[in-house]
Amino acid sequence: MLPYEISSAYSSFDQTSIRNAMKTIEDKTRVNGQNCITFTPHNGEQRYIRFVSGSGCHTPVGMGFSSSAVTLGRGCLRIGTIMHEISHALGMWHEQSRHDRDNYVTIDFSNIQSGHERNFDKYQLGFIDELGQPYDYESVMHYSAYAFSQDRRKPTIIPKQRGVSIGQRTHLSPIDVKEIQILYGCISRPTSTGNTPTPTQAPIVHGTPGTCTFENGACGWLNEAGSVGWAIREGKTPSQGTGPSGDHSGSPLGHYLYVEASGHYSQSAFLTSPMYPSGEYCLDFYFDMYGQSMGYFRVYARIGNNRQLIHQVTGDQGDRWLRYRVNINVPSPASFKIELEGHVGTSYTSDIALDDLTLHQGKC
Repeated sequence: MLPYEISSAYSSFDQTSIRNAMKTIEDKTRVNGQNCITFTPHNGEQRYIRFVSGSGCHTPVGMGFSSSAVTLGRGCLRIGTIMHEISHALGMWHEQSRHDRDNYVTIDFSNIQSGHERNFDKYQLGFIDELGQPYDYESVMHYSAYAFSQDRRKPTIIPKQRGVSIGQRTHLSPIDVKEIQILYGCISRPTSTGNTPTPTQAPIVHGTPGTCTFENGACGWLNEAGSVGWAIREGKTPSQGTGPSGDHSGSPLGHYLYVEASGHYSQSAFLTSPMYPSGEYCLDFYFDMYGQSMGYFRVYARIGNNRQLIHQVTGDQGDRWLRYRVNINVPSPASFKIELEGHVGTSYTSDIALDDLTLHQGKC
């Protein structure tokens, strides 16, 4: 069951369009005559989808542990566009954000409107769960050829396969349907495909054993449940007065993880580790929480659906990287995951960043 709430600011016609989009997703993702996903009116549940009127069409990826806002402004209320935004809330990313997108499309960064470059970010395999599916030109989650173009006579996305079209907003593709069914446990995840290996839930192995520097992806940590995505970045974050100017080592070319505050005020991003066996561990990393309206950062141990808060850091910590170390002890026989929550403050000056994350057995 996925609870939802539709703002009364929408006309009755637009509210009907939103309900029709949800009904289409329900119908298309049915398995053996049974609903895979059922949308129900909100009735006090903590986690639910809120359809709100605003500027543009945008939705954080995933529902998180509270409400998730699906913003549908003027021009966003066609059925296909609504399904695109709902799919973000369900946990689906833009198709051209996949790790292998350069094998299928060419991005003309010189023609992208200033300020929209992040919409064309590419993420390493494992940071986005691609669910064992191949690249899908037909996906309702794919941008159109002329998305955010400065010169409308020239495309920003050029397919490498002749004759294909991208950016349709009329229907869920067969692969879209399969991905939702896999994501919500209605069909089994394939073990492999001819094009894309399935991400594995393995211990951190990149860089020094037990350490993730984010130079080669996110090392198996996933944006599983966050209402905002953690993103890999190099150099300074886009906004002034917040975020680091480079990675923890001071290199402008080094990579780190961060949560972009702009447009995501008072929302949380959740980063989840692979599964680990019970035992005593030391979690060691560097963080940057610079900005006047800074929110908070939390560390949890998650066992099944239960979360135990380990520690919290709140407010502006200055323009610097700080080291954080904490012991985590999970008794046998439980397996667990570590969950890191970055909560954006009330304005754009609240970017949160992480780097050089290490987990090793034993005390710190």
